[in-house]
Amino acid sequence: MSHAAPPVLLVSEPTVRVAALRRTVPTDALASFFDAAFPAVATAVAAAGARPAGPAIAWYARVPDATAELTAAVPVADADLGPLGRVGDDAVTVVDLPGGRALATEHVGPYDGIGGAWDRLVAHWRAEHGGTGRGDFWEVYLTDPGDGADPATWRTRLVLPLDPAPTR
Repeated sequence: MSHAAPPVLLVSEPTVRVAALRRTVPTDALASFFDAAFPAVATAVAAAGARPAGPAIAWYARVPDATAELTAAVPVADADLGPLGRVGDDAVTVVDLPGGRALATEHVGPYDGIGGAWDRLVAHWRAEHGGTGRGDFWEVYLTDPGDGADPATWRTRLVLPLDPAPTR
């Protein structure tokens, strides 16, 4: 049984304060980066007495090639901008993930299918909206795979920020 792809929506994303661990990693090492980075961020958040305020986010600075410039992030409440702490050699910093106009959709299923969802979102953007992307983009992991959920039910929100609308 096939399911219709989730719609691509034009949305206004809020700015979100996040605890962030930034790094440039080889694209073939993304899974191992996330496996280490998200627990490190959670440890720094807890040690600082901050509260997680949402699901984990992978925030990419640009489209990956041989490497990806990205940030493993967790939204936080009650945290000031700046250094939050260190976990081993990694600095965790509180930053604002900037909001604004964006295209968003959801991917349902294992992470190895996310590329096709991104392709669909980008094709929609080019066909329907034109303009230019801001350069960064992110994935919000709505389902925590550590909770034992069936990978076929994992939900990931994909967000492609757009350049601000031109003023007239």
